[in-house]
Order: sequence, then C-alpha cells, then structure tokens
Amino acid sequence: MTRRAKTVRNFAIVLVILAAVFWRAALYLTSDACVLASVEELGYGTCEIIRRDAYEDGYVYVLQAVDGEYVFHKTKRVGPFWHAGGGGSMNFVPQDGAPIDTTMWGNNEISYVICKRDDPDIARIEWVCKDGTVIAADDWTQDIILTVISSGLENAQGNVRAYDTAGNLVYEKEVIG
Repeated sequence: MTRRAKTVRNFAIVLVILAAVFWRAALYLTSDACVLASVEELGYGTCEIIRRDAYEDGYVYVLQAVDGEYVFHKTKRVGPFWHAGGGGSMNFVPQDGAPIDTTMWGNNEISYVICKRDDPDIARIEWVCKDGTVIAADDWTQDIILTVISSGLENAQGNVRAYDTAGNLVYEKEVIG
C-alpha cells in the first residue's frame, strides 16, 4: 500500500469513528435537527416547530405533535454542535372560558413561560413576576407566545394579564408554577 493510500484509509477510519461518536452522543449540526430528533426519540413522533426563542447558549422550543399535544424542549450548544437539554409536554385545555392557557417550567436560574391564546381577540399579554418585573409580549405564532425569564421559577410565578386589541384588560390570573 502506498503512503497516499494509507493516509486516505486512515482519514476515512477517523471520519467513521467521529461519525459514530457524534451519533452515540446525540450531537447535531443544527439546533432544529437536534430538537426534532430528540422529541421523536422520546416518543412524540414527528413534530412541527411552532416557536423557538434564544436563551443563554441555546434555544427553547414549542413544538406540536401530530396528535395536537404541545411539546416544550430545549437545546444547548456544545462547541460547534447541539445537544438536547430536556423539556416536557402539555395538552392545553381551555379552563372556565379563559381566553388564554399558561404553563411554565424552569429551575433556580431561568424560567420558560408558554401562553396559548384561545380567543383571537387577545392581542397582548403581560407577565408580572413576584419581584415586580413586567414582561409584555404580543408576538403570537400559531396562537402561542413563548417567554424566557432570566430568573428562577419561584420569581417567575405571578400574574398573567391578557389585553384585547383596544388595550383593555380582559383577563387576569395568578399563576403558580
């Protein structure tokens, strides 16, 4: 075997080994590919990405499964690659005729708040945290708003307010995570 042939063979072996390592470690080249593969592997099937918002060194996603269930998942950058970071799921069921449904999850450092609009007249929401911080959002994507709050889950608990297109307060509810 010539020196050139050995070099090509060794390079091919290294590529195969690297591919196997990345496959076993569930590392992906894009965040979207990472989250879609992860939720499928978790048994949600093929999902559609509804929203994604940036946080720290990754993204948090809201996806919708074929059966209508909403899946919340996050990804994290690991060097030039992406790795799944966990999440959960929920079926939003309108309660007491409320125009929005909310859910939240997080930890001591960061919180994720998801609101689903059940009334198309709702134009804007405000999330009022325990410490008085007010986070307003009006960027609805398929009737979903995703907000990343850079404080712990306990502080993110508070009141959610919904406003109609005229700016009138039409709904307010205390939310406890």
